Amino acid sequence: MEHKTTDKRFFVLFFTALFAFFCLLSFFMPYTSDDLAWGTEQGMDLLRSGFVNYNGRYLGNLCEIVVTRSHPLRVLGEAFMLTLLVALITALFPRQKKAVAPGSALLILLCPREIFAQAIVWSAGFFNYIPPILVILTYLLILQKRYDHPGRTVGTVTAVVLLGFCGSLFMENMTLVMIMLGVVTVIACRKRRNVRLAAIGWTVAVFAGSAVMFSNGAYHAIAQSSDKYRSIGAGKITTILSNLHTIFSYSVIKTVILNVLLTVLLFLLLHRRLSEFSRRKKTAVFFLGIVAAGCCAYTVLTQLYPSWQVLGSFTPYLSDVTAISYLLCCFVLMLCALPDMRRYIVGLYGTLGAMIAPLVIVNPIGPRNFFVAYLIEILLIALLFGAWRGDRKLPGIAVLPFAATVRRRPVLDKYLRVCL
Repeated sequence: MEHKTTDKRFFVLFFTALFAFFCLLSFFMPYTSDDLAWGTEQGMDLLRSGFVNYNGRYLGNLCEIVVTRSHPLRVLGEAFMLTLLVALITALFPRQKKAVAPGSALLILLCPREIFAQAIVWSAGFFNYIPPILVILTYLLILQKRYDHPGRTVGTVTAVVLLGFCGSLFMENMTLVMIMLGVVTVIACRKRRNVRLAAIGWTVAVFAGSAVMFSNGAYHAIAQSSDKYRSIGAGKITTILSNLHTIFSYSVIKTVILNVLLTVLLFLLLHRRLSEFSRRKKTAVFFLGIVAAGCCAYTVLTQLYPSWQVLGSFTPYLSDVTAISYLLCCFVLMLCALPDMRRYIVGLYGTLGAMIAPLVIVNPIGPRNFFVAYLIEILLIALLFGAWRGDRKLPGIAVLPFAATVRRRPVLDKYLRVCL
């Protein structure tokens, strides 16, 4: 009891201080880019027209109009959402929460400059990207609570329906991720009635929200290549290659601090399990480990020496190959190091793929699109850290939505006995 009281005091003080810090940080953040337009009569004109032929990010647009007209609301809104983001990440790892809470907060603040500028400082980026992330994490935690403590489902279904519909009116690629998440949760949780009903409610709500979003005339113009700002370049190799380079740059190459942490923790776990591997598996792990370490070192060097062009004009292609190699090697090595947690690992990689796949063929894309990828790597680091500290418990129901990505017929009872 005394230990719980001490923990409660720690988290009350920590999150209060964190909220105050984010308030101070947000207070000094300037309005940038089209924030200046949203705060003028132009923003009100768009509101009066119902954002016709502009975009389907209706709630994101409304948030932007409000916060560009009230600086105190912007400060409080951004501070609250960032604090909630840290709290939700912490809730996924209850056994390591004292380390995950300050660690995740620090890593968010240490994200690459370009991503921080567009996803945190830029109000339009913040209020379009952060809310759907919060919605997804909240949905997973609601499912976890319902799974661990079955009860009345009316309130749960109502909550997830509202979350799903509202969350799908912020950012297009995040709406697609929410659709995928809904379909997979319905499949994975079909044997638990109270959880299944919530998953079905979420899925229906997200489909309804996406229909509202994509019914906006802007997307018809984009599909017909008549939009002056946005386009789809599915048939243009140059567009695809350029977008892939941007994706790999901001998802892997520039996330140096996370790469180093993930690589070190992964090697520590592999060293602990090395005696359990066969000779052939040891050889494969050793080879993949060398490749992963080399790729990690390359990302460090490219940030320390940004003008370094080792292959001249072909250096961008080397960076892309390095990023792909690093992602694949880490994926295989994590499966070897944490076989009991393969569902979670596959789920996070699957979410990353679903989030970035649409970005391959659309223009324009920028650093703001990859804040989710940055958070996924933070979750992987938290998972490895927990395993290194001896926590063999998965982060609860949050992994169940991804069970179907590993097996066509997930057996939840066996999963619970083995993993939970």
